[in-house]
Amino acid sequence: MALGPIGTSLVEGERLPQTLKAKIAAKSRAIGSNYERDVAKKLSSYFGISNWQDAFFRTKPHGHAQPDGDIKPINEMRRIWEGAGLGRIECKRRKEWSFSQFFKNPEKSYVYGYWDKSNKDTNTSNSFVIFTKPGTPDLVFYAYEKNRNQMDDTCLFIQTANNTFVIQTLKAFLTSHFPDSTSLL
Repeated sequence: MALGPIGTSLVEGERLPQTLKAKIAAKSRAIGSNYERDVAKKLSSYFGISNWQDAFFRTKPHGHAQPDGDIKPINEMRRIWEGAGLGRIECKRRKEWSFSQFFKNPEKSYVYGYWDKSNKDTNTSNSFVIFTKPGTPDLVFYAYEKNRNQMDDTCLFIQTANNTFVIQTLKAFLTSHFPDSTSLL
């Protein structure tokens, strides 16, 4: 017997009621929306932009696909982001991921799945997944391009059959790609 809604239990094979599924989905969307805003604020702040809405636009999903990513750089931020050759931004705050997924089978990890889906949705190959889980710093997952990406000491390389990926803290990512952020505006 599995646990169901508070005060009840589910018999094996029984499904959650639609109202409970809707509540769970709404809470998940709210957490995701808050994290997208939080990432946009952190990115904007790094470049000295006080209002994140002057630098990013939160996109709306189009039938389970987001052709522009979760947050889209606008105005001067767009020039900076695209000028650095950086792709679409996906933001994920999930408790399910763990570092052991990257070492067991990176292509089956949650984060790789988000990266792959973002590239398919955006018809690109350079999406970035900014991700976290409760109690961990913001991290960035992206494909490594030789002679293009700036690296410092604080990164982890993950090798798959077709790609090499980099994982860095958001702070290390920003300081290695944009060492003098305020001069770019």
